[in-house]
Parts: sequence; C-alpha cells; structure tokens
Amino acid sequence: MLGLRKIIIRDETLREGTQQAKIDLTQKDRLKIALLSTQLLESSDSKFRNQIDLGMPEASSFLLQTIKKTAAELQNYNIDVFVTGTARKKAIQAMSKALEILPDHKKIIAPFLGISQLHREKLGLTKLQTLKKALEVVKFAKQ
Repeated sequence: MLGLRKIIIRDETLREGTQQAKIDLTQKDRLKIALLSTQLLESSDSKFRNQIDLGMPEASSFLLQTIKKTAAELQNYNIDVFVTGTARKKAIQAMSKALEILPDHKKIIAPFLGISQLHREKLGLTKLQTLKKALEVVKFAKQ
C-alpha cells in the first residue's frame, strides 16, 4: 500500500504565459490573473499550500513593482508566492524585494543556474566553479 504523497500545485501562468509572443499584460491584468488563480488554488483539495509563480522581478522595474503589488494583494490567502530569477546577487535582491511584504513561510525565491556543459561554457565556468557558484548563491539567498 502506498503512503500519502505530498502534491502541490504551482501555477506558472504569469511567468510562462507572459513569455509568449505578443503577450503584454498590464499591472491590472496580472493582478486579475493572480487573484483568479489564487482562488482556484485555495479551492483545491490539497492538504498543503499551493503556489503561484509571479514571474521574474529582475526583468524590469515595471515587473518588480507589479510583483510587489500583487504579493501585497495575495498576502492574506493560504498560498505560497514564488518568484524566479537568475543566480546573480542583483536578481536575488530583486526577488527578495518583490516579496518583502510576505512572511518568510509564504515566500519562495528560486534562483536558477544552468549546469549543463553548454550552460557552463556560456558562463565560462568549470564544473567545480559552477558548484561553488551554486553554493554561494544559496548562501546569499538564505540571508
């Protein structure tokens, strides 16, 4: 007999959907989508808090401000708020700033670092340098 699994739903509409050609959402559009998504995520039967990915705050000052305002609107809902960005200090600072209004237990920042050979070559990093960079980024993000 299998035990219970932890299943969390993460809505990535605001990050992935806005990367499509000719998609240009206003701040009002983004907030409306986030609120609709949040209502759906809260109504699921999950015993765990679901997540909504608000995007990459490092992409622009408009997006950073929009994510901040959206996070403020979502703070009283029973979901976790997720932001994504590159594994750079400036990006991590933007992610942290975007979610600063939320309590720590409701916010997730997710810096990413490509580790494939192709990514390492683009970044000019060896395997060891990539590992060191990943550790450095995690340590900085924890602060």
